[in-house]
Parts: sequence; C-alpha cells; structure tokens
Amino acid sequence: MQKSIFNYIEGASLTLRFKACDLDPDKVSSEIGEIISKMNILTSQQKDEFVVATIEALLNARDHGCFELNSKEKGKDLYSPNTYEDKRQKRMKDPKLGNREVQVSINIDANKISIQVKDPGHGIPKKLSHPKDLRPYGMGIKLMRKLADRLIIKQSPSRVILVKYRRSNNE
Repeated sequence: MQKSIFNYIEGASLTLRFKACDLDPDKVSSEIGEIISKMNILTSQQKDEFVVATIEALLNARDHGCFELNSKEKGKDLYSPNTYEDKRQKRMKDPKLGNREVQVSINIDANKISIQVKDPGHGIPKKLSHPKDLRPYGMGIKLMRKLADRLIIKQSPSRVILVKYRRSNNE
C-alpha cells in the first residue's frame, strides 16, 4: 500500500492572505498544524508548540498590526474593566481596518519549518520585543520565543518569523 503523498514531499512553500476581519488565528493555526502532522515534519509536542506560537503571531498581526489596538487598552489585570474586546469588534467591522491584509508564508524543507506573518503595522517596538515584566497579557512575544526554536522580528514592513527545526521522536 502506498503511503500518503505527504510522506514524499521534500519541501514546500505556501502563501496565504487574509483580510483582518476574516482572520481566525486559532482556526488558521490549527489547519497549519494539520499540514505539519500530515507531512510528519515535527513531533507531536513540537507541532503543538509551533501551533501555539503561530496563534500568538497571528493575533498580534491582526489586533496590533491591522486593528491598531494597544495592549494598554487592556485592564491592569484579568479582572479589571477594559475596552480592548469592544474596540476589536468595532475595528473588525470598520472597512478601513478590517480590510487590511495579513500575509502568512509557510516554508518547509528537510531541516525546518518557518512561518512568516506580515502585517501593515509599524512593527513591534524594540522595548517590547524582549519583555521583562510579567503581566496577565502581553506575553505573546515571550511565549513565541519559548515555543519556537527561533523568533525573528522585523519592522517596515512588520514581520514575525517563527522557525522550528526538525527533531526525531528520540531526541
């Protein structure tokens, strides 16, 4: 019996474009995880880590790069009143902001998978690219750094590149 064609792919590149108002970071990341599983690129744990890092990158691109939301609009803790979610919903419906585009480029080769998330924003300020303080929010960059083997942050245009290297189940 022949294996799935996914077992024979040595490399692949895929580019996806989403309007910010249509982008569901959880769904997109989950489907990227399905591709990773079918291609047997990463171990199950590596795939799960990479999916979570991708969710964070997509959330940041949509909320900050496209909708121009600021983390300061969140409450000082998880229980304080905030306007963040209300503003997100309004900006999602605003044609100027909601129609902005997030581009996701996936590159797979024999050694690694990388995902570049590009948005029309100004990029992540240097002081935020290495957060030091612990807050109930704003942990996305720290989480991406922990879960990806490599995180590259670029500005003009705003891009985040996540890299995960292949490892065997024995490592």
